[in-house]
Amino acid sequence: MKSKYKNVYFNTSPSRSKNKKKWIAAIMINGQHYRQGFNDEKEAAKYVDLCCIKAGIPQRNGTYKTL
Repeated sequence: MKSKYKNVYFNTSPSRSKNKKKWIAAIMINGQHYRQGFNDEKEAAKYVDLCCIKAGIPQRNGTYKTL
């Protein structure tokens, strides 16, 4: 299933992964991989944006308001 957010996808893999049937937020910033599973698509998008904010780069999905 495709997400409307950048760097977010739904994991339907039949593997024994703990993130099976979850929304996955996955992004690489400055050579560092960030990946986490969520039950909610928007929460996954927020995680991607939070990683971007912490790294000092523009948000991918605009889920956080800028000051």
